[in-house]
Amino acid sequence: TQANMLNAAQGEGDVTGSTDGGCPPFDVVTGERTISMRSPKASGDDMMAISHRGEITKTARECRPMTNGVAIKLGFAGRVLLGPEGKPGNMMLPVKITVVDASKKTVKTEALKIAVSVPPGETAGYFSMVREIVVVPPGGASIGGYKVFIAFDRSVPGAS
Repeated sequence: TQANMLNAAQGEGDVTGSTDGGCPPFDVVTGERTISMRSPKASGDDMMAISHRGEITKTARECRPMTNGVAIKLGFAGRVLLGPEGKPGNMMLPVKITVVDASKKTVKTEALKIAVSVPPGETAGYFSMVREIVVVPPGGASIGGYKVFIAFDRSVPGAS
C-alpha cells in the first residue's frame, strides 16, 4: 500500500526489487535515483542554487495475470531534502515509468508528478506512490523478458 511504501521510505535501506513469481523486474534506472531541482533564477550548475533534491529509496511490485497481459502494481518511495535555496512547503518531483521488452524496446511510458511536502521547521519530507499499469504484449506474446524501470525526469526546467 502507499502507507507501507511511505513507512519504508522513512526507514534506512537501499532500493529493492525482486523477480519472483513471473512478475517483470522493477528497478530504478542506474544513475537516475536522484534529482536536484534548482531555483528558477539559477544559472548553470550552481550548487548553491539547489532548492531541493529528491531520492528514490524503495521500490516494490506485484502482478495480477490477465487474459491478454498482466496488471503490475508498482510502489516507490523516497525523500526530498532541502538545498541552500530551499524552503519548507509543497513541491513536485517529476518521474517516468518505462516498460521495455526483451529486445529493450520501450513498450510503455508514463510521466508522473509526485507531490512532496516538507513541514515547517524541517529540512526533509517523504513521498510514496502506488500505481497500477497494464502491459499487453503484442499478439499474445509472453511477458517474459519485460522489465519495468522508474527514473526521475531530468528534462524538466531546473532539473539535473
